[in-house]
Amino acid sequence: MPIRLRILLLALLTVVSVGGALFMQYRTINAEVEALERRTQIIAEVRLTSRAIHALQKERGLSASFLANTDAEHLSKLNLQRQKTDDILSLFNQPRHASLRTSSWLKMFQADLVIGREQIDSKTTNWQVVRSLYTDAITHALDTITLEILGGERVIQGRSVMAISSLALARERLGLIRATIARSYSPHEHVKTDRNEIVRDYGAFVEYQRLFARDLTGANRDVILAQVYTDVYDAVIHRIEAALGFLDGHSDHHPVNTWWDQATLVIDTMKTVEDRIFDDLSKQYVVRIDTKRAELHTYTLGALALTALVVLLTVLTMMRMLKAMGVLLRTLRQVISFQDFKARIPSSSSSDEFGQIGLSVNDLLSYTDTLIKEKDFLANTDLLTGALNRRSFLDVANKEFDRVRRYGGTLGLAVCDIDHFKAVNDTHGHDVGDLVLKRFSAIMLSQLRQSDHFGRWGGEEFVVLVPQAETAKLLALTEKLRINIQAADFPEMGTITCSIGVAEMYTDDTFDTLFKRADKALFSAKNNGRNRVVMAE
Repeated sequence: MPIRLRILLLALLTVVSVGGALFMQYRTINAEVEALERRTQIIAEVRLTSRAIHALQKERGLSASFLANTDAEHLSKLNLQRQKTDDILSLFNQPRHASLRTSSWLKMFQADLVIGREQIDSKTTNWQVVRSLYTDAITHALDTITLEILGGERVIQGRSVMAISSLALARERLGLIRATIARSYSPHEHVKTDRNEIVRDYGAFVEYQRLFARDLTGANRDVILAQVYTDVYDAVIHRIEAALGFLDGHSDHHPVNTWWDQATLVIDTMKTVEDRIFDDLSKQYVVRIDTKRAELHTYTLGALALTALVVLLTVLTMMRMLKAMGVLLRTLRQVISFQDFKARIPSSSSSDEFGQIGLSVNDLLSYTDTLIKEKDFLANTDLLTGALNRRSFLDVANKEFDRVRRYGGTLGLAVCDIDHFKAVNDTHGHDVGDLVLKRFSAIMLSQLRQSDHFGRWGGEEFVVLVPQAETAKLLALTEKLRINIQAADFPEMGTITCSIGVAEMYTDDTFDTLFKRADKALFSAKNNGRNRVVMAE
């Protein structure tokens, strides 16, 4: 093929390559715009869910009051609120809200709501059933908000967003307190239970309010806090704290309507503050979308100009590039053909631009190789504990099973569970729970052989695959692990224990059958007092 034709083809290839890279960058910026638009949509959806929560909280409180005080005024207020609730819930049936996580679930809840309302009107139910009906719905909706704004995808970020979540949870707790105290005005209710509920809900309310004040940021922070912490707010707090002293004797001299109106005003104010924060977030995203669109427009014009310049420069410099490009192409072919990102362009004594290109491509290959290694690590490792994740552990297990079937040998599996770990999270919090998991994994990894495989199966449950270990050695190893865990010092905890179920591979075993036997042994260990190793039969 003539050199001239080669130059033309190489020039065309260069232009196409540059154009493709520019197009990919264009797609990246456009994807950022779409992501920001999605975030504004999520904010709108979360706000709708928050409206539904607010309506259900009011209806729950009025239902509690109606059950305790049967009169026309309470029934009228309750029916009016039911209509408002139905109007809001009907919005979830609109096509534009079909993507909401709450939508499908609400359809089932609405059917239960109809039955629950009938039971309330006929007085054939009690407060605990009513509380459960509404609170389960509100809890599910609150979980939806948390998943949307603080979930795994983390589509909306920022401490103010965390403040929204805390404020929503605080509203729910105050709503429960509002209903409980309103119900306590009836002499027919179980006030002792009510007091316990207030103690629990008030403690949670205070904590969520603290988190709200801590996480709220921005120039308007003090103004927003002043909007929440008003004289009425102080009066409501005083009434709650007083309620903890007078409920047993029903000595409160304030009418129920006064309490209801004050508590409702505080909850409505918190909802208004929440809407204000959402408004600020929406405005921020609108500004960012406009900025990104302007950037996209500018980039498009720049990309066209750059493409034209590349064409000109390619034609002018192609003769000089032929030799360097030949080396580059050979290296890139090696990378593409063999996925060998360790390949490098040979060093050149030339210090001109083409020598710099070679160095830059080598840096890019090094960076790509690093990214691939990091990707493999992230794909195979549980980031909290450093253990293999379940998918990676299963891959290793299948390979070990194939090895044993092909070459013989033994294979053991230990399933380990931290004893009373739920109590650790409940008592000390998930931060301490995470520290315990990290410390537990570090101890286990330090005691295992290089040939052993340690993975996190889920939660506080871990698995150890032990090749070439007969029953005695397998039991000795797992007992050593248990003893080391028991003897170790754990942050904020002192000591913990673990239970271990052990099984040795049979000839006809699959991983599932081996795991089931080890898991059954673990169950036996936990049922027989925990902090022990049990060998499967």
